Amino acid sequence: MINILYVDDEEDLLLVGKKFLEKDLEIKVDTVDSAELGIKMLEKKYYDAIVSDYQMPKMDGIEFLKYINDNFKKRKIPFIIFTGRGREEVVIEALNNGATFYMQKGGEPKSQFAELISKLKIAARKKELEDTNESIYQLISEMVTEKDLQKNLNNIAVVISKRLFADGSFVMLLNKKTKLLECKASYNLSDKFQEISLNSEEGLAGKVMKEHKGCFTDEYVLDASIKHDDRVDFLVKNEGIVSGIAAPLQISGICFGVIYAINKTIKHFTERDLATLSLFGNLAAMVIIRDEIKQQKEYYKTKIKITKNEIANSIFIVKGYLEFLEETKHEKEKEEDYIKKTESIISIIEKLVETLEEV
Repeated sequence: MINILYVDDEEDLLLVGKKFLEKDLEIKVDTVDSAELGIKMLEKKYYDAIVSDYQMPKMDGIEFLKYINDNFKKRKIPFIIFTGRGREEVVIEALNNGATFYMQKGGEPKSQFAELISKLKIAARKKELEDTNESIYQLISEMVTEKDLQKNLNNIAVVISKRLFADGSFVMLLNKKTKLLECKASYNLSDKFQEISLNSEEGLAGKVMKEHKGCFTDEYVLDASIKHDDRVDFLVKNEGIVSGIAAPLQISGICFGVIYAINKTIKHFTERDLATLSLFGNLAAMVIIRDEIKQQKEYYKTKIKITKNEIANSIFIVKGYLEFLEETKHEKEKEEDYIKKTESIISIIEKLVETLEEV
């Protein structure tokens, strides 16, 4: 859904504009009749783009644009001037101050608003791509410095929820022994989700694990394509979850689990949302692989250390037996006994060396 803030001091134009724009089911429009009210709306809600008239009392469209640049700079909100004024200097000033597009009112409303819809979608998708790239870059930067798997999974859950404008999110990893999916990180959900474990063949997760690709549902409990689990359905209802989207934590065909985003109202997740979530699923899989490699390295380092100590001890014992042989070279029975013991220790050393070669 593309959320638009439409600002114009003529209420009839706002009414007409809202009706035309919302004929496109991807667009939702909030209207206000002044830049001052527009600022108040921006303080309490996120918008994908702003459409503003130029000539308005108290604060005109250019001043409104400048205010947004100064006070909402981090949001990088696309701004379209849509006005009846077509003076060249106004166009130049608008574009110089960062307006995304400049459109002059006039002509047939149907074709005008069709063009405006096209420009809004171009601007919103460009911003979405920039925001996704920025989120990925920031997350990768954090993952490079942060080596702790739990903290990285927590960060991924937070970023996913915010990036998809979801009410919450969680990450589940596949337990290789039990074959159950276990919740390892969540954002904006109750503690019950931290305790949850799912059969890897049931729910939205089961669908994702089976098909090795993401999917979404607008009404989880009523979705007949999902293999339902009564326990999970109860938790979903109790948490107030309505819709959800999930993607595999997967890289090179290896699936480590599932990443989810949920909403407590009906939200129509899109294929673009799925592509974004899948991308973050790949990043999470990379973090998991890095952690597994780290654990293996620690295991082998410990194993090598123990084996080296065992070899050193065995060599020390062999040297001791050789000294005993020197002392008892005229006592045949003792000599044969020390030879057997030495041969036994040498056999142990050979096996330890083979272990090192395997490592």
